[in-house]
Amino acid sequence: MPHVFQIFRNHPATNACFNEYAKFIKNVTSGKELETRFEMVNGKGIVEENPVDLGNYTISLTKEEVHLL
Repeated sequence: MPHVFQIFRNHPATNACFNEYAKFIKNVTSGKELETRFEMVNGKGIVEENPVDLGNYTISLTKEEVHLL
């Protein structure tokens, strides 16, 4: 998912993100099955080893409340 820091050209994290975008687009356009996961790219442009387990984070809004926003 794009974020504002990609405006910093030639930053390692920016380069890593654009490489991941390119890999995603290549996979989608080639018909390759996609795996959904949430990964963090640290400030040095390195994709963290372990994907983030979103199940470990509590959500304070219900689905119904989100739809009202």
